[in-house]
Amino acid sequence: MSRADKLLAQMRRSRSGWKPDHFRTLYGGFGFEVVDQGKHTKYRHPRYPDLWTMVPRSDPLSKSYAQDAIEIIDELRRREAKR
Repeated sequence: MSRADKLLAQMRRSRSGWKPDHFRTLYGGFGFEVVDQGKHTKYRHPRYPDLWTMVPRSDPLSKSYAQDAIEIIDELRRREAKR
């Protein structure tokens, strides 16, 4: 199991306590491109450009960023399974 898979499993158990670096590891591990833009980091999947999100580079992060990450990665997995 990769580090990104482990982070995703932990994130499913608890949506709180995540830092910007966790999201960098998580999204990067699933193939998302990382672009720092101002006070945020943009994560975009190169194969599915409609799968993208912005995460602030400040602490603390809202639980909604973890929920978004779970939903986006689940959608990525659904699409990859269909390929």
